[in-house]
Amino acid sequence: SRLHNDQKWALRFESEPLERVLSDWYQQAVFSSLNHEQRQTLIAKRSANLGSAIANMLMATSLAKQAYLLPALQQQRIPIYYVCGAKD
Repeated sequence: SRLHNDQKWALRFESEPLERVLSDWYQQAVFSSLNHEQRQTLIAKRSANLGSAIANMLMATSLAKQAYLLPALQQQRIPIYYVCGAKD
């Protein structure tokens, strides 16, 4: 499940060397558009963060904890528009 996956990542961020976890993190499919150089740049930039802080943020913002709002949105009588970027 999504929550279980987020918990596993959080544990890794708390307990393993940050650079190693970030290297694995950026290998996920969601980051497949990044080339090697872009991944390395992000790893270098993010390595200054605290692993425990990343773990806390990940658990606080996990999609598994967010409400599924599609039924409520479908019941709205006014049109709903949204804008997103090509890589969002």
